[in-house]
Amino acid sequence: MEDPQRTRGEKELKEFKKNVTHETVNLAGLAIGLNVRLRSSDMPVHMQEHAIHCTRSSLDFGS
Repeated sequence: MEDPQRTRGEKELKEFKKNVTHETVNLAGLAIGLNVRLRSSDMPVHMQEHAIHCTRSSLDFGS
């Protein structure tokens, strides 16, 4: 017999991985669109997006 808690945990993990992959693809698309290079970061995705936008606007302003 299946353990319902284990099955639930597996479903949650699968959903988490799907969301992380989606966020990663969006972040990569943003970087390509703004012509910036990404480095490895432990920052949450929304903070990385904000940092990319701020950096790009600073670079554009200085040009």
